[in-house]
Amino acid sequence: MSNDQKNIVVCCPNWVGDVIMSTPALRCFRSNFPKSRIFAVIRKYAYGVIESGPWFDKVITIDDKTLIGMIRLVRKIREIRPDMAIVLPNSFRSALIMKIAGVNNIYGYYINQRSFLLTGGPVPVSLDNKAVPCPMLKYYLEICRWLRLDLPTLPRPEIFISEAVQTKANQLLDQYGIEERDLVIGFNPGAKFGSSKCWPPEYFAKLAELIEERWPARILLFVGPGEEDIAKNIIESTKVHVISRGPDQIDQS
Repeated sequence: MSNDQKNIVVCCPNWVGDVIMSTPALRCFRSNFPKSRIFAVIRKYAYGVIESGPWFDKVITIDDKTLIGMIRLVRKIREIRPDMAIVLPNSFRSALIMKIAGVNNIYGYYINQRSFLLTGGPVPVSLDNKAVPCPMLKYYLEICRWLRLDLPTLPRPEIFISEAVQTKANQLLDQYGIEERDLVIGFNPGAKFGSSKCWPPEYFAKLAELIEERWPARILLFVGPGEEDIAKNIIESTKVHVISRGPDQIDQS
């Protein structure tokens, strides 16, 4: 694909974890289109993941679940006059918005009956009419591969943070006796939609023990509101010292 696109819109994934898994693809877009202006379209709650990253020239935060929100987003995209849009979510709505906004070249997965809205893109691998599970990092990079972009040699998720956030993080790590040379592995066992999205606590407990057997790591457990019982179950089910950071500032020794 030609790298002379002037304005590119990238519609980012809807969930925080998926946004992180998409960062190798975001870097791929940036490196293959160094002279282009690349705009991110992302939900407000996920904005912090890309806020300090080097991938975008401008970020458009959205709330497109209402008609008014969709209209506002369409207007913002029309003002950009994109030469191309890359749609990472699989939703019909994400492709439809780009089409209504007048983008002529729209790329994304051919899925969810939205093929007629797209200019091109890969087809998810399936077996017996069922999608074959694929790591999300690889899943997003397949769009780059389909576009014939130069892929990263060693794709890895990336997170960039500001100096202010780094300072706050250093203070927190000092509070828990975690030093710069320590290997820190974070567990985030909760999920917005409850148990259907959660790994069982005993699995996290066992994983902590397996990690300790292999690496001299410090395990940091992140707990959101309403997830205190999950943290308690993990801590009580494992032999490993787990640092728990949550709304009530639990710290079990």
